[in-house]
Amino acid sequence: MRASLPWRIAALAGAVVLGAAGLGTAQPGMTTASLTTQSLGLSIGMLRDDLAWRELPLALDIARLAAPLALIWLVAGLVRHTFGNPFTLARMRARGEHLIVAGDGALAQTIVMGELAQRKPVVILGNRSDAPWIGPALRSGAAICQDLAKCGLESARAMAITGPEGEANLDHARQIVAGLHRVRPAGNPLEIIVSISDDDGLPPEAGDSLISAQGRVRPAYLPDMVARRLFIDHSLDAFRWRGAHAVTVFIIGLTDVTRLYIARLLTGGHWRDGRKARLVVIDTDPLAAQAVIAKRHGTVDALSPITFARWDGTEAQIAALVSELQIEHGQPVAYVIDAGPDAEQQKLAEQIIGLHAAADIPLPPIHARTTAESSGALPDKVHAFGFEAVLADPDALMQEQHDLIARAIHEFYLEGRLGDGEKIGARAALYEWEDLSERYRADNRMVADCYQLKLRDIGCRVIAGNDRRFPSFRLRQDEEEDLARAEHDRWMVAKLADGWRFGPVRDDAARLHPDIVPFDDLSEAIKDLDREQVRVITRIVARQGGTVVRLLDLGLVPDDAPCPPLAPLIAALAEHYPDRLPRFTVEAKSDEAIAALTSEGALVHVIASSFAIPHFAYDAVTAVPAGGELPALTDNASLCVLCGNAAAPVGTPVIRLNHEGAIVQAPWLQ
Repeated sequence: MRASLPWRIAALAGAVVLGAAGLGTAQPGMTTASLTTQSLGLSIGMLRDDLAWRELPLALDIARLAAPLALIWLVAGLVRHTFGNPFTLARMRARGEHLIVAGDGALAQTIVMGELAQRKPVVILGNRSDAPWIGPALRSGAAICQDLAKCGLESARAMAITGPEGEANLDHARQIVAGLHRVRPAGNPLEIIVSISDDDGLPPEAGDSLISAQGRVRPAYLPDMVARRLFIDHSLDAFRWRGAHAVTVFIIGLTDVTRLYIARLLTGGHWRDGRKARLVVIDTDPLAAQAVIAKRHGTVDALSPITFARWDGTEAQIAALVSELQIEHGQPVAYVIDAGPDAEQQKLAEQIIGLHAAADIPLPPIHARTTAESSGALPDKVHAFGFEAVLADPDALMQEQHDLIARAIHEFYLEGRLGDGEKIGARAALYEWEDLSERYRADNRMVADCYQLKLRDIGCRVIAGNDRRFPSFRLRQDEEEDLARAEHDRWMVAKLADGWRFGPVRDDAARLHPDIVPFDDLSEAIKDLDREQVRVITRIVARQGGTVVRLLDLGLVPDDAPCPPLAPLIAALAEHYPDRLPRFTVEAKSDEAIAALTSEGALVHVIASSFAIPHFAYDAVTAVPAGGELPALTDNASLCVLCGNAAAPVGTPVIRLNHEGAIVQAPWLQ
């Protein structure tokens, strides 16, 4: 971080004052004018001849060396301050691929600082005095420009408009798109991301004024960014109740964030075994909440009805209400709270925690929206999410990496349709990505958001990097068919949510589609479209730089002795099962085993039968309801790991460790 001009001036002033003190000691009785002149002269190396050969006070010795250096430092800062920004801006325009950020609020600050942290070029459109963070941004390598025409629109990779008013941002974007033909060649459109104030998206009257051969606008809504992050990062299959087929979620408070989270769950949360998210919305005005969902998301609940429950708005009632709803709808796999100020969120979370503790039943994940500053006030058993957490990742707004996946999905789709004889432009979905409408781009982004959920559904995980230790991944035929069925359900609900309905002949204007029917009623040709969406998953992962790996589930059974070291076991599994990723099933009470596994970076599946905290670092939690039978650790496991003298199960291959961690029994030792 480079020092600002005030610090440089202060350094020179300090050296001069120190020199004045030294001169005053060396020459008592000097006039003020003479003292001032001689102390200033120190900054350019001047010292009276009669003092040069005398023993000088320490302060004067330090000042005669420090003052010239401080002056040089100040002059360098002045030069950089005067000429550095124009030079940086000219260099960015010449090289291109920079991001232009218009705005001076928290959103603009997060984007700029995030881009600079990744060493990406940024041009700030605005005034130096607009915000206190701009100075540090400039010292970190950003450039500033007050004239849009000089920001390098012809070579920028993207632009973000982040003002507080969504309509004003859209007007600004409209003016930019209208004038881009003067400076930017066709065929390389500038992506303009616009922060909007409502998720209705682009106004219908905008038409082609926000899309041209030189530029196109993508609206970005902060609550939707929050909802998307929660949907992706906290998969509902990470917590399951043993014996329960339903995936129930309790949502306390209907806000824009929870409304959009609901829409994502219902359009994206479809599993291969036919499970769908079952939602219970707890709100002070359930009728109004139901009307909002119906108005904003069409018939999104057509295949997964939503239950609305009335709440009086006090934390005192929430525990009793949640208890009643648990009896009626079953235990939830997650709570999502967005019902007022942070202090209220804390009280609601504490009531729910107390309810589970009193009943001595496992506690599902609790997600409460809050601000970064106050998240520490929440109980440590609660995951805090909110705007600040989302904005810490600039790509949440820019979606450049996300769009690489969505674009690849669309290219695979387009390739297949053209191979079947369809023509580019024959319908709205059959355009190259650059010409594709935002509506269909959003469809591909939703598919991109769900691909890791599909892989989790068949017992696979994605690891970073093209790891050559693992062989090429292929879906089994039953997996492909089940996931294709789930993908069709997802697509159909997304269409219904967007206002489409069944019609014997496709009519995009009237939003009629002949494929809005159950999967079994589709033609084989249409089923193949869903199968193809599933087949491309592994290619998409590889293009993103990842590797798909199947899990190797192991039950870990400890004995009464301390848990042995597990590093030798994990190394042996990598050697003998190179195509699998080990995941260990343990009971929640096995603290030593869990600590040993997590220290080795292994995936952990915890079985909890009493009040226990589902640590968010676990790969999965299976909760046993009150009075339920505890499952065997070897259920659904390929191998059983026995520590010391633990009893061997029947019918499951065994790996036995002694108390030093050495493997004394294993399938590969027989």
